[in-house]
Amino acid sequence: LDPYLQPLYDALNDMIPPAKLQKHLEEGTVQIAPLAYMRGRTLDNAFVILDEAQNTTLSQIKMFLTRMGRNARFIVTGDVTQIDLPRKSDSGLVRTMEILRGVDGIGIVEFDKRDIVRHPLVKHIVEAFDRSVEKDGTGDRWPPPARSGGPVPSRGPLTGCDSGRRNGRDGERERFERYGYITLKLQYYGP
Repeated sequence: LDPYLQPLYDALNDMIPPAKLQKHLEEGTVQIAPLAYMRGRTLDNAFVILDEAQNTTLSQIKMFLTRMGRNARFIVTGDVTQIDLPRKSDSGLVRTMEILRGVDGIGIVEFDKRDIVRHPLVKHIVEAFDRSVEKDGTGDRWPPPARSGGPVPSRGPLTGCDSGRRNGRDGERERFERYGYITLKLQYYGP
């Protein structure tokens, strides 16, 4: 097992019993592939997640998004506070959010420190780092300071066709869960 895939396997094992996950992997129902292996593919009837996209280039994320075939759903996740590129402005995720915001059929969900569901100390650690950045002016301020006024009001189920901030706590037919390094959008598409 490649060490860089361990967070993904950890998240999958939190959601799917190990024996069932192994069966899905063997049958090809669940596939895990590096981004570089996506070139040339068309993914029909698929639910595809690009994880850790904050370090992609614009051309890489465009290549990924254009693999979408018939009846496919694509999810792109990333933490813009963890961009490891020499210039944060080179992040394909940040640029893609700017380019695609407002495009019909694309929903953008942005989380902030209120959505942290790891150890309770993590929220305090993030707040301490934010205060340090505000105090000495080092580092980038992303995401922008938290909005005031409490949670975003519910606008009904997210269909992938609306955009805007969601705090991940509203709507009966949707829920957002953060497992380690992967963010999954779970949605019911039935009647």
